[in-house]
Parts: sequence; C-alpha cells; structure tokens
Amino acid sequence: APWFPVHFADSLVADILTSLVKVVSDWVFSLCFFTSGLAFQPDPLSAVPTSWCTLMAPRYVTPVFMCLPYFWRAMQTLRMFRDTHRWFPHLVNFGKYCFQLTAMISSVLFSVEAGKDAYTWPWSPWGTAWIGVLAVSSVYSFLWDIIMDWGLFRPRSRNCLLRDDLLFQRRSFYWLAILLDLVGRFCWVVTITSQLIFKDTVAVSLFAAGEVFRRAVWCVFRIENECVNNFEHYRHVKYVPRLPVGGMPHLDLLNFPKRPVMLPTVAATLKVDESVASTPPASSASASTTPGDLAI
Repeated sequence: APWFPVHFADSLVADILTSLVKVVSDWVFSLCFFTSGLAFQPDPLSAVPTSWCTLMAPRYVTPVFMCLPYFWRAMQTLRMFRDTHRWFPHLVNFGKYCFQLTAMISSVLFSVEAGKDAYTWPWSPWGTAWIGVLAVSSVYSFLWDIIMDWGLFRPRSRNCLLRDDLLFQRRSFYWLAILLDLVGRFCWVVTITSQLIFKDTVAVSLFAAGEVFRRAVWCVFRIENECVNNFEHYRHVKYVPRLPVGGMPHLDLLNFPKRPVMLPTVAATLKVDESVASTPPASSASASTTPGDLAI
C-alpha cells in the first residue's frame, strides 16, 4: 500500500506487525550490536552505555522502524478508500492509525523532557499532553476493535449487546475477549514507551508478550466477523455457505483425500447444467410457430 489493492491478508498482517513493537526494537538493537563490532569485543557490556547503539539508535533509528507498521496500515486504509469510495469506515480507521502514530512520535519527542526531570515531568504541560494522547489513542483503538473489527456492542442484538450471528456457542468467550482487549490496549501504551521511558526489562517483556497474546485473540474474532458480516467488503458476496460435514459421514476430516471430493448436491447440479447446455436451443421460428403456419 498504497500502490497495490489491499486484500484481507494484507491488512491482517499489517495489524499483526503493529503489535510487534518490542520485537522490532530488539531487531534494531541486535543489528546495531553486531554490525558495530560490540559483539566481538572482549567485554561488550562495558562499552554499551557509551556506544551509538544505546545513545543515538533508540532515539532516532528505532522509532522510525517502530512507526513503519502503523504507517503501512494507514496507507492501506487510504488505498481502500480510493478503491471503494467509502469514507466510512476507511477514513475513520485512518484516523485511528494517525492517533497511534501521534502517540508513537510523541513518546519519542517527550522522552527527552522525561530524561531531564523524571519526577516532575509527568505533571508538566508536555507530560500531561503526552498522557492525554496515549489515553485517547487507547480508547479509540479499543472501541474500534470491539465495535468495528469484531462487530460487537449491537444494542438490538438478541445475544445481549454482542451480535446476532455468533460462531462460538458460549457468549462468555466474547465478554472475556472484550475484557482482555481492554487491558491489552492500555498495556500497549507501556509497550510503545518501554524503549524510551521504562527501564525494567522483565516488566517490558511481560507487557510485550501480553500484547502479542491480545493480538492473537483479536485475530480470531476479527476473522470471525469478516466471515459473518463481510465488514470491509473484501468479498463480493456477504454469505459464505458452510460445508455440511456433520450430515455427511463419508467425509472424514482426519483422513481427507488428496483429490478434491465433489459433494452429491454439487455433482447433481453440475449434471443438470451439462444436460441443459448439451440440449440445442430451439429456434425462435419453431418455438413460436407451427408447421401449418409456415405453410401458409
């Protein structure tokens, strides 16, 4: 994006990459650590605090790579708006990623002020604005996850504020996923600021692992909503017929044959179509007139 059309797999992979902020930052540090020659020194840890990898790269190089997934996803939404000409939901979704980019960039800029005075900085005007941006971005993303990506919180739903069509039988799964997404979205704030403010590597790793787990749960319900509602119109048709596996005992999913199996209903339909196609079409004259009429 934005040079090529966006498919569902493209947007799903880009969303997954936005949750790998900690992994991306570790990749940048590892690349710098090995290419700068620190890994080949007798005591590399003693040189790390004064090296370029810990002074300049985290402040200028790492934030660029951390912002790339959000930038790619924002460009995908603009491309989808160009292809579909629907401002909703694509431009509204673009605003969500703009907020996330703003939160990421503000974390980089405000980290300089935080380093000057770590005790009074959070209550300064800059610190208050930074916390406000993070809070708005988290709430915006959470509401979009639940209402748009998952299709939940429907007031008139017969499933208690969820939606009418649910593929999971237990509604408690959805409420547990909503709670997990709420907690995970605010843990995401700690994840994006971990390389800039927080120094506890154990806590940062736990928050990053929690974000990956939240994204895995998000993918399950996102794919479910796309199959049920065709939310972003990736398919030309909304309804996807289900394969009646339970009603056909000869279909064994564990020992499924390598060659495709044609269902009886599909085979019968194809035979009818072939018989119709093989019948020569009647001429208009023979269909509308009789031999007596032709003689006259």
